[in-house]
Amino acid sequence: EGERLNTLIKRQHALRELETYDVPLRGEDAAQPVTATAPLGYHFTGWKNDRDFQIFADAVLTADQIKSVAWQNGRWYTTTFTAMFAANEFTIHFVPGDGGLGAGNMADMLATYGVNFVVPGAGDETTFYRPGYIFAGWQTDEADHESDPTTPRVLKAGDNVADFFGNHGDTITLTALWEPKPITITWIAAPARHRVARELGAL
Repeated sequence: EGERLNTLIKRQHALRELETYDVPLRGEDAAQPVTATAPLGYHFTGWKNDRDFQIFADAVLTADQIKSVAWQNGRWYTTTFTAMFAANEFTIHFVPGDGGLGAGNMADMLATYGVNFVVPGAGDETTFYRPGYIFAGWQTDEADHESDPTTPRVLKAGDNVADFFGNHGDTITLTALWEPKPITITWIAAPARHRVARELGAL
């Protein structure tokens, strides 16, 4: 009947184990392919094993690959195969939006899933600005919620964002949002010295 192999199939990121599968094997042709599925925010980087330390790059660990490592000299040897994942990384690109002017420079930034990205501000001539308007935040081109992909996501300056949605290597565009800048008009009644001020929206 042959030796029994408990082949451990693991998913892990860094030192944190995400999931383990215990696969008993009997007989030379008992191995079955296993597919690594990345958790949200991560991408697959390879299969490793604790026997010959080969790295298999494809997400599908084939039966032949399992056998090439764990089947030696007519018997199975206990071997641990670990699917490795890394956090997705994104390029954050900024655009001034409708009516915005780009006199300043908003350089691209990098963001990593699971790591707080501090959302920058705008609204002056060193970044983006729009005469007569104030900066009101950024609208991203990724979904706010996976369950509602039609909802645009809006971020405010100073927000900490660790959960950008997208695939590893994607560029996420943040478009500046603008609101009319309130102005104050003061009427001076003559000859009296009383002033009446009323705050109005932008003309």
